[in-house]
Amino acid sequence: MGASNFYVRRASAMMLGQNFEEKGSSAEIEKSYLRLTSAPDPDPATVRPEEVLEKVLLMVQNSQKNYLYKCDQLKSIRQDLVVQHRRNELTVKVYETHARLAIEVGDLPEYNQCQSQLGTLYLEGIKGCLMEFAAYNLLCVLLHSSNNRDLVSAMSRLSAEAKKDDAVKHALSVRAAMTSENYVMFFRLYKTAPNLNGYLMGGSLC
Repeated sequence: MGASNFYVRRASAMMLGQNFEEKGSSAEIEKSYLRLTSAPDPDPATVRPEEVLEKVLLMVQNSQKNYLYKCDQLKSIRQDLVVQHRRNELTVKVYETHARLAIEVGDLPEYNQCQSQLGTLYLEGIKGCLMEFAAYNLLCVLLHSSNNRDLVSAMSRLSAEAKKDDAVKHALSVRAAMTSENYVMFFRLYKTAPNLNGYLMGGSLC
């Protein structure tokens, strides 16, 4: 089922890319997300090319505005990438940025959307922070899902390389602490959590 969905998404993306042959030409930095409900392709004059989207991403990362604003801008970037069939390192950076922001504010639905897309992009061989997000995925399943099969599945997907990564090892230690109900160890792991693991352990997201 998963493999089938993967190929369906890839085929749809390829068709979308064929339909939208013109490169975006908009130089607009701030642009609100607008859900596309109509069949016709968007006007290239309203779509931003990659060089502009890189500037927008940097703007969002440095912005002091609230999460709702950043979420809207990131969704808008994602939309412009999708309609141009751009699946590259910039695409990964956008989803990783959005996922981290979602973790920080506890936006589980948005995080799940980003993590799902990142899983597909990583499988396509596009470079990104694979180990960091492998740890987030493991912690989220561990702390949020009541289905033990989800946890077993998440752990089975960990490569030998991943198990040597500090963030992933930390997540696995959290699992060990929870399994043994060792609350002292859990608290110590919380205080020494790398990246955004502590946000997940603190319950802000999962």
